[in-house]
Amino acid sequence: MTTWAQTGREVLRSADPAESNARLADLFSPHRLDPMMSRGNDFLAVARAARVGSIDLVYLKLGAEAVVDPEPLGTYYNINILLSGRASVVHGNDHINASPSCAPVLRPTSPVSMRWSADCTQLAVKIDRLRLEQLFAETFDKVWPTELPLNPVVDANQRRGRCWLRIIKTVVSDLNDGPDVSWNSQITAKYEDLILTGLLVAQLPEIGLTNPRLPAPGVVREAVEFMHTHADQAITTAVLAARTGVSVRSLQQGFNRYLGTTPMRYLQTVRLDRAHADLVQARGDVMTRVEDVAYRWGFAHAPRFAAMYRRRFGINPSQTLHGRYESV
Repeated sequence: MTTWAQTGREVLRSADPAESNARLADLFSPHRLDPMMSRGNDFLAVARAARVGSIDLVYLKLGAEAVVDPEPLGTYYNINILLSGRASVVHGNDHINASPSCAPVLRPTSPVSMRWSADCTQLAVKIDRLRLEQLFAETFDKVWPTELPLNPVVDANQRRGRCWLRIIKTVVSDLNDGPDVSWNSQITAKYEDLILTGLLVAQLPEIGLTNPRLPAPGVVREAVEFMHTHADQAITTAVLAARTGVSVRSLQQGFNRYLGTTPMRYLQTVRLDRAHADLVQARGDVMTRVEDVAYRWGFAHAPRFAAMYRRRFGINPSQTLHGRYESV
């Protein structure tokens, strides 16, 4: 039997809404947490977290009815699996009443508002956006320039949805068995791949994902790894080609075939994600300017950076820095 409340390690236990709001913002993204206190419902936020590769599994309960309004998620997708109580979600144009068999899927750029009952407990599956979109491009013969068009819910009444939820249950059970599983990098890498691939298959059936590609060759993987570790440095396609020992044309063909993009467009996505993370980290620092963060990550033209940022995250970079969450 899966004991959800034992997932990972405890990272939050607080009866202070302000403290809880700040800690949950660290775990996820900045948001407004508004507990609605009533007699017999004492606010006590509890969170336990475990990491599986690029995926965070977070058990959550608040102990009081609450409204939770996050800013656009930006750098991640989030699937909230209801374990007990009630939760309603407004996500873009979708109005969802969550249940143990109906898990809302929160996408990076759509506005979100959630209402949880006092007895609500959930398991949040937080998935790195870049990792999921990279896997999609590597594995399936389809490419989207923006966020993946995932279905709004994981539906356990459908076979694929039921299988994915069963995967999550299995992973949590194994993690709870002890450190031999949770600290084994080979096992967690397999679990990460299983969760991500299973989600794509469960949530994108109508796209016709019937023709998976072969894994990307070593030169493409080496170029991708180099971009992730040297994103703040001057990088050109010629530099990447020399680094991987192939011609510029061969590298471009490899990226187009296996990732559905060009090396420089992929690098742009990496840098936008790094800039977003820096802006979130600098929130409240009056000395930080958007222009400085943009320049740090290779964006010399501030208006062009702002336009690219809006396309990826759904808000202006200045809104992220100053904590104003309205989408644009």
